[in-house]
Amino acid sequence: MKKGVFITYPGMHGKPSRDPWKEFEYNSRKHDIPTGDGLLTLLKRFTPKGAVKSAKLRITALGIFEALLNGRRIGKDGEFDELAPTWTDYKFRVFEYEYDLADYLKKKGENVFCVRVSSGWWTGRISFNYYGNKAPALCAEIELTYKDGTKELIATDESWQAAITGPVTFADIYDGEAFDARMPDPAVKPDLVDFVAAEKFDGFEGKIVPFEGENVRVKEYIAPKSAVVWHGTKKNGNEFGKIKTLKKAVGDNCEQLTLKAGQHLMLDFGENIVGRPAFGIYAQNGTQIKFLFAEMLNDSGNRERGNDGPEGSIYIENYRSARARLNYTAAASGIKKELNIFRPLHTFYGFRYVEITADRDIKVECVTGEVVGSTVKEYGKFECSNAEVNQLFKNVVRGMRGNYLSVPTDCPQRDERLGWTGDAQLFCGAASYIGDTYEFMRKWLGDARDSQIGYEGAYCDIMPRVFNNDFHSGKGAWADCGVIVPYRMWQFFGDEDIVAENYDAIEYYMQYLERYGLVGPKPYFGDWLNYEKTSKHYISKCYYAYDAAIMEKFSEILGKEDRRKYYHDLRKKIVDSFIEEYVVDGEIKEKTQTAYVLALAFDMVEGELREKTIKLLEKKIIDNDYTLSTGFVGTGLLNQTLSDVGLDKVAYSLLLQTKDPSWLYSVRQGATTIWERWNSYTKATGFGKVSMNSFNHYAYGAVAEWMFSAMAGIKYDPENPGFTEHFILAPSVDLRTDKEIPAGQERITMVNAETRGIKSRWEYENGRFVWRFTIPYGSARVEFPLLYGQKTVEINGLTFKPAELDATIANKKMIFELGVGEYTVR
Repeated sequence: MKKGVFITYPGMHGKPSRDPWKEFEYNSRKHDIPTGDGLLTLLKRFTPKGAVKSAKLRITALGIFEALLNGRRIGKDGEFDELAPTWTDYKFRVFEYEYDLADYLKKKGENVFCVRVSSGWWTGRISFNYYGNKAPALCAEIELTYKDGTKELIATDESWQAAITGPVTFADIYDGEAFDARMPDPAVKPDLVDFVAAEKFDGFEGKIVPFEGENVRVKEYIAPKSAVVWHGTKKNGNEFGKIKTLKKAVGDNCEQLTLKAGQHLMLDFGENIVGRPAFGIYAQNGTQIKFLFAEMLNDSGNRERGNDGPEGSIYIENYRSARARLNYTAAASGIKKELNIFRPLHTFYGFRYVEITADRDIKVECVTGEVVGSTVKEYGKFECSNAEVNQLFKNVVRGMRGNYLSVPTDCPQRDERLGWTGDAQLFCGAASYIGDTYEFMRKWLGDARDSQIGYEGAYCDIMPRVFNNDFHSGKGAWADCGVIVPYRMWQFFGDEDIVAENYDAIEYYMQYLERYGLVGPKPYFGDWLNYEKTSKHYISKCYYAYDAAIMEKFSEILGKEDRRKYYHDLRKKIVDSFIEEYVVDGEIKEKTQTAYVLALAFDMVEGELREKTIKLLEKKIIDNDYTLSTGFVGTGLLNQTLSDVGLDKVAYSLLLQTKDPSWLYSVRQGATTIWERWNSYTKATGFGKVSMNSFNHYAYGAVAEWMFSAMAGIKYDPENPGFTEHFILAPSVDLRTDKEIPAGQERITMVNAETRGIKSRWEYENGRFVWRFTIPYGSARVEFPLLYGQKTVEINGLTFKPAELDATIANKKMIFELGVGEYTVR
């Protein structure tokens, strides 16, 4: 920004928002959103002074901005940046966007530039008042370059006009949006609005910086799969009863449905998504149309099963205090004359179901679910011979797609949607197999560094920070995200810049931890939502050792030999302290799945103690009937660790378990995304406790990392990270014998995966085992799986007997260059 300053409406102040975690109030159909008076609207009229060669817009806002020139929304290459300028810690920085205005500008005559600004992350309820009760504000400038070489800069100042007005009468990320189509749009008819001179805004102390990360845009358009029109209820023996269905429709028949006043139209999009509805509706002038959103349906009308309404209606209580509404007032002159077309631009919703009601008869021409999120390029594909595992993988991808929205949020629907760090660090490996997460995470690590300032180096539990206290800083497995995510990005993308960018910040964090001796970060969350409790102190000490090991590696990468030795010695001290505190009579005294996994994953044990820990972990899982007892921390590392220590068979049995708790248990309960709890909903007992029960919570989807790295065998090379020039192909085939397969399971007989163009497919084909792989660039070290009864091996058309194989092949290793390989066992 060259000259623009922040401006707002004179005397405007933000309103203190209710803290949803202190003034907790469950959502219900009785609570609506305010009608509102309109959004902060800033306007500038200008006329070019001559022939224009180019026109550029630079713009940012405190809040969410929607910019229009001559009544047209401004975008780039036919797409629009949604929810801009997205979320950063406004105490330190806000992003600037730049657009070419050539296609929007009137070369002659007056141009009208208009911007609407809503509260967004700046002063909406989601900010928890962290940035202060301040007004939204705009900073922008239009730079005109004339053909004679002269330039003109039209920058925000007190000469701009301001008003609280417009058809968007209310907007909040948690609570939704209200739109009155009868209100004059100042972007189109500015003369119908009473503007006053804008006021300079001095409440921003951070910096305006160039945009980083991935743009937030519409990524997918989804049509409803089915529709139900209902009105009233009938008795079914339960408290709320059951809806009276008037009409059902599927597919294309979900469009052009007539809805009488007071009736309900419920649309099912078939999967849990994040974004908004876009609709076309015929309605009389002044008709009040209301939209409610839900992830699930009430299954019985029975309050004891957690239902909040009649059987077949939408279940919304798990949204807690988030209203999540869309209220639309129609402006058409008659139900058959003018189509109301609309999509909310200042909020987003997490939903599978949309319920529409109106106070007059309407005709719903169409409703589309627009999936909104950061434009992380998705290149990971996975399928296998088990249909439920395939559904699990789809659920993981949808969960990532919905929660990677500006920051990696924990959930997208209720009064949270925050960048919880524990969830993010555990899932980032799986995410990096699924898509190109580098720039997205690189931006978020900037938020991580900002979260340390004023807190003596401690990373926050939530980034960007929204809590102005030390309580939410420096907690084990959560704050360590600031160390682990750069490490994982380096492993998956091989760029040492991310190490250099974060090294000093991590040192700052490590200095913070040193004040507590060898204890590690604060023991608070522990193995969140576990079925079997592991000592929080134990978890924190393991993570502290892992932090030191990472910093030893980072110091080596950056050539800081003195610091490398320091962190090497620090890690040894932590491990020695761990052994002294937690090893009794030759065994780890914390006897949980998570405790064993952490000891193995973070190399806390070695030699005979390590071998004993492996056996204890195996026995622990088998004795638990091949079900999980882990929470967020243990689950995020479980299967990867099992394969690392040679327990592939146990990992397969865990993956294919369908009892509670297990990954496939929620699939059998109807999940289309990953749930916050293993049993967020069960067909047997209904809904879990509403206080914390999200149906789109990606943390447990970390198992997808194992699906790529072990099942398909696509791995980065620890000595040459990043999948850039060299990588490893080494599938862990399901080799369980009939006696080793738990009851109700079947062996996986086919796996087919792809990431970054690398392909790996193995299957049993006409009595033969065939593995085909593609190396799209560079080279790969190929490790051939050895199977039971292996007699003849064929590699790229050459046949061998095992005893005749070259030593490198017999050791399962061979270098393959660019191209396609095939390995067959008879």
